[in-house]
Amino acid sequence: METNREIISVAGGKGGTGKSFITANLGIALAIMGYKVVTVDADLGSPNLHNFLQVKRPNLSLTNFFLKENRDLNEIKVKTPVENLSPVSYTHLRAHETSLHLVCRLLLE
Repeated sequence: METNREIISVAGGKGGTGKSFITANLGIALAIMGYKVVTVDADLGSPNLHNFLQVKRPNLSLTNFFLKENRDLNEIKVKTPVENLSPVSYTHLRAHETSLHLVCRLLLE
C-alpha cells in the first residue's frame, strides 16, 4: 500500500520569529483534519516546540537517535493532547555536550 508523505519545513535564521508557533499550530490543524503528523524541533541550543504542544521536555531525543542509542524513531515520539499529533522528541544536549561536540561525534562515527 502506497502512502503519500509530505515534509513541510519551517525555518528561519533568527530566534523569536515564530517558527515553533507556526509549526505547532500547523501540526495541530493538520492532525485535527485527520492527517498523521510528526513535528520535529531540531534546535540544538534551545528547543521549545514542546511548550507549544503542552508536553514536558522528553528524556529521549533526536540526539539519542543520531548517536545510535535508540534505533527506532517511534521510541522517541511523545504523546500530546491532540490525536494524530506525535512529535519526535526535540533535540537537546546533555550537560557535558555542546553542538560542536555532537557534530564532531556524528562525523567521526
